[in-house]
Amino acid sequence: LLAFKQGITDDPAGLLDSWNKGEKDCCTWRGVRCSNQTGHVLAIQLRNNPRANDLDLDGGGTALTGQISPSLLSLHYLERLDLSMNNISGPTGRMPDSLGLLKNLRYLNLSGMPFFGTVPPHLGNLSKLHYLDRCV
Repeated sequence: LLAFKQGITDDPAGLLDSWNKGEKDCCTWRGVRCSNQTGHVLAIQLRNNPRANDLDLDGGGTALTGQISPSLLSLHYLERLDLSMNNISGPTGRMPDSLGLLKNLRYLNLSGMPFFGTVPPHLGNLSKLHYLDRCV
């Protein structure tokens, strides 16, 4: 998760402030949900609230900016990923094919993100996926 944070170049709302080496239990970090039994990371929910941008008086916005880190692939038990309404992209501007390797993913919301192109065919490998939103 710290490698994912390193890919974020701007966090104006401080969503990832709790993500630090000093707090070793990532299950207490904002936007992270873990299994009570195993401690595995089950969900990353970092949806940006676009309405907060309307209240942002300095005009900088509240969206996370950066790139999706391949380190997410190490989260083998991840069931839910919501990065919607942020300015996070893949390394080529397209949705990363590697998301198709998250075999336990049930919910994927990347709506409002700056991807272009088609949905990668690798997402078809996600047999447990029930919800996909990548609409702008």
